[in-house]
Amino acid sequence: MADFRNIPKGTEPDWYWHVNGIVQFLKEDPWKVYVPPYRLGPHIWNVSGNPDNGAYLIDTGDGLIMVDAPYYYGLELQLKAIEEAGYDLKDIKYIWITHPHGDHFGAAVPLAERTGAKIWMSREGEAWWGRRKAAGVMRPSDGGYDDFPIDFYYDDYNPFTMGNMTFRFEFHPGHCEGSMVMFFEDTDPDTGKTYKVGMHGGIGTCNSKWVEREGSPLWHYYRYIADNLQMAEMDDIDITLPNHENQTNMHTGINLNDRRDYSAFVNRDVWKNLMIQKSELAIKEG
Repeated sequence: MADFRNIPKGTEPDWYWHVNGIVQFLKEDPWKVYVPPYRLGPHIWNVSGNPDNGAYLIDTGDGLIMVDAPYYYGLELQLKAIEEAGYDLKDIKYIWITHPHGDHFGAAVPLAERTGAKIWMSREGEAWWGRRKAAGVMRPSDGGYDDFPIDFYYDDYNPFTMGNMTFRFEFHPGHCEGSMVMFFEDTDPDTGKTYKVGMHGGIGTCNSKWVEREGSPLWHYYRYIADNLQMAEMDDIDITLPNHENQTNMHTGINLNDRRDYSAFVNRDVWKNLMIQKSELAIKEG
């Protein structure tokens, strides 16, 4: 099993952090691309186990929440990363799917079967998935999944509290219908400092051709730009959790000598820059 703890920054293999052919690697030899877990906040770990996605294990103090479970073939990597982060699978109570694309929920069902965790998604996302499935035009699968049970739906009117944390949800179309955006606070028990955390679950590719391919109305493209520009005005997001590593170059913040050190991820500029960057790219691509 490959172990990248001691690879100096800037010397990683060219496929290490962002792999266009990640599914091929996961199918053929997933351990070749294994990324050990690292902490992004006092109680937040990236446990995707792969160099492409973020999959976040959040310790609420009263059980664990797994945000996204990417790639069917990436399940074993996630299980190993969770173990290395020092957590027990049985403590995962919920799996939150940010949006119904296989690179974000491909391992959700087998992970739920292993843990007994309940799966959450937005009603809008479930409806979109149902329409795509009925029309036979689903995104190409990375294998193993066809459908999945939804146990709970996010509520954008009522925050959800679990343990020491309260989560607020919003839903923004564009990259995928029903994409979940969430905000919560995470307090470091050692310093007493509280950080505001933000995650845009649908900050990926969006242009007019994309929304057409996804079977969504064109106004979703314009809404995506407007929503992102509005969220760029939020100047109090201390920690940003991206969907994919390359959106914020997460790897540059990893302390290879101490993967519990999250200090480099505390940066209020990241949220604003990500929202603006994605809006400008959407406008440029048209």
